[in-house]
This record gives sequence, structure tokens and C-alpha cells, in this order.
Amino acid sequence: MSWDGYTASMIGAGKGHGGIILATNGAIMSQVGLTIQQAEATTIANAIMSGNVADFQSKGLHIGGVKYTVTRADKDEGTVFGKAGAAGVSIYKGIKVILIGYFKDASVSAGQNSDAVYKLKDYMGQSGY
Repeated sequence: MSWDGYTASMIGAGKGHGGIILATNGAIMSQVGLTIQQAEATTIANAIMSGNVADFQSKGLHIGGVKYTVTRADKDEGTVFGKAGAAGVSIYKGIKVILIGYFKDASVSAGQNSDAVYKLKDYMGQSGY
């Protein structure tokens, strides 16, 4: 299965500039328009899967060497949202994957990006992912 098509759908229709799909163990399955280091992916997956997302609020969230200030995190929903200047990320936990959507500037709102990632999470959830 090619995961890049799913990742590209997160950024299609002008609702993002990049996306990442991680396995729940932190393995990087796809990254388009945004690069994540393996250690960052593992940290995110461990926090999301354990429900320990509060650490991101005190320490920040790191993706591609950029520190994002966490604006909201919900351990029960497995969601994390962060900002770094005009850029931001939306993270959603699926059944077998963790989806990360990215926008780099004000041409995409946090809400638009979050909506695109959420819809992909729901779509993939219907297939057991």
C-alpha cells in the first residue's frame, strides 16, 4: 500500500502544505512536504499512544527540528495542535496510524488543516486504520 496518496490528500484542496503518517509505534510510513526525524516520530507516537500528551504543553512539540508551542492537547481524543509563528500542525490518532497535517503560513488556517486531517482519520478508520 502506498501511503503517500493518503498523505497528499491531507494537503490537497489547499488545506495544508505537508503531511506525515506514522504507525502507532512511531515508524514513519509517509512524509510529504514536511520532514520528521525518527526520534521525533517515536516521541510523538509514545506520547499519543500512552495518553501522555501533557508533556508537549510544557516541553513543546518537535517536528523537523522545529519547536511548536502546543495550543491544545487532548489525551482522550489523541489530538495535539501546535503553532510555530505562522506555521502549525494538527495531529490525530487513528486506529493504527497517527496523522500529522502541516501548514506553513496564513494561506491555510489551523481550522482548515485540522478539518482535512480529521476527515482523513475518519476515512482511514472505516478501513481499520
